[in-house]
Amino acid sequence: MNANVNTVKLHRRVFFGLDTLSESEREAVMQVIHSLESFSPDKPLIKEMKRLETEEQLYRLYATPSFGLIFGIKAGNEIEILDIFNREMVDYYFGKDKKIQQPVVL
Repeated sequence: MNANVNTVKLHRRVFFGLDTLSESEREAVMQVIHSLESFSPDKPLIKEMKRLETEEQLYRLYATPSFGLIFGIKAGNEIEILDIFNREMVDYYFGKDKKIQQPVVL
């Protein structure tokens, strides 16, 4: 029995992204989103997931071959899906192995 149960919330901009998907793509993405109810950062990450190197606890997850999600973990076992991107945009901004560049403060 899995004791780790998360509440998964969608940021409002995710709904706009979901509206642009075909029915089959939307079903696949929603299935991945629901799977995050049992996600634990203490367990090994699946192949399609990567922890982003940011101050916040953010992750990139490829939900389908074409679409990726960015999600964060908040206190109280709450996961918030922050955005949905086509895969090319996720790779462009976050790269497969790229670190997020922090602005230089002078």
